[in-house]
Amino acid sequence: MMLLYTSYMVLLAISTNREYSLLVEKQFSLTKLNQEDGLSGIFNRRFFDKSLDSAWKTSMRSQTSMVLVLIDIDFFKIVNDQYGHAVGDQVIKNVAAIIQNYCRRENDVAA
Repeated sequence: MMLLYTSYMVLLAISTNREYSLLVEKQFSLTKLNQEDGLSGIFNRRFFDKSLDSAWKTSMRSQTSMVLVLIDIDFFKIVNDQYGHAVGDQVIKNVAAIIQNYCRRENDVAA
């Protein structure tokens, strides 16, 4: 009887662990969707705002400087008008990937 109970408990623990792992994966996916821009694949404005606020507070508290770089794709409307939105979307993805490649430090954020 004890062997049967022990086997049941082991199977229950394995099943519970598997369900918990799936829930953690789903939560991670939802968090990523909530923070990531669907087109560019980099962080979205909501994440940027939170990140900037946190970086600013850290900078003020530690009396260190911080850098904020804003990038604009000049004449982007012309790209969309002349080559279409599919090409424009690809340009945005490429620019985002290039910017992301330069974010190498732990606190660097591309958004």
